[in-house]
Amino acid sequence: AAFLSDPLLAKLPPSTELFYVVNASGDAYGRLQTSPWARSSSGLGSLQQAIDQMTAAGADPAQIAGLQVVLSTLQNLGLVSPNGQSTVDQVLSKAVFFAGLSDSENEPLQAGMYFSAAKGASLKSKLPVLRQLLGDADMVVAEQKIGGIDGLVARPAQQPQDTPQEIAIYLAATDSLMAIS
Repeated sequence: AAFLSDPLLAKLPPSTELFYVVNASGDAYGRLQTSPWARSSSGLGSLQQAIDQMTAAGADPAQIAGLQVVLSTLQNLGLVSPNGQSTVDQVLSKAVFFAGLSDSENEPLQAGMYFSAAKGASLKSKLPVLRQLLGDADMVVAEQKIGGIDGLVARPAQQPQDTPQEIAIYLAATDSLMAIS
């Protein structure tokens, strides 16, 4: 298939056992966005409806607050417009999500995401939003160059006991590419 020649796939580690590709710049994505299903089940409206339904049903306020954070973050990243429409294709051209098991005791699971920017979008400009999100999640976040690229490293304030490996989230971005692992 033609998508197997995509440059983002060349970045996948050898241990990758599964991956998922989203092409937000393709014709199929455009048809999906204009379909009746997408108009009735995506974007801010759906998230706000879920929050309203959970509130009316007396759901745990912490769950409601968590969903409100998701909604706000999607808007701040530019993935959802203020009126609730998906704007993913204005920020991202393609995304590849991957996971795999490795032989390393220090990193038994390799998982992450690669994103390429839509024309005119800057993925590097999203780092402050992601930094805020990780900080709000009680992670200790530090700026760090990763492979010579501006990035962030986020770690739990306290590493869980009985965990042989360090838990960390690495983010690096240029205007045109972003990696998260």
